[in-house]
Amino acid sequence: VSESTCHFDDQRVEELASLAAANNASIGVTGYLHFSRGRFVQCLEGELGVVEALLGRIERAPRHEVLGRVWRRVAAGRRFPRWSMRRVRDREMTEIGLEHILEDQVLLSGRVGKEDVELHQSIWRLIDTLAVSLHDRRD
Repeated sequence: VSESTCHFDDQRVEELASLAAANNASIGVTGYLHFSRGRFVQCLEGELGVVEALLGRIERAPRHEVLGRVWRRVAAGRRFPRWSMRRVRDREMTEIGLEHILEDQVLLSGRVGKEDVELHQSIWRLIDTLAVSLHDRRD
């Protein structure tokens, strides 16, 4: 989760998601981006070294300040294999019932520390719910 340091309107968020999608496709990364209330929430999937390098670049970008990060997790498969970077809109999060819950969990994880296994498992369950709910929607 990160907080924007400059104004992002809908068009600017779309442009950012499109740019990220093109970049991610070229390096084999998939995931989603959600922007609401001046905050970004994103999930990135891919080879560990590639994702870590990308996260480093993202964290240095001047357009936002990182507030919290859920640490990597080795998964059996990707949750968002068709999306190099899909923008998930507020209405979709609301329809699924995850509006702001995921963001709040990630922010909480930043305050309680990386060792809170139960909290991190809860966050991953929310991400799994999001992936299943969005699976059949338009890309």
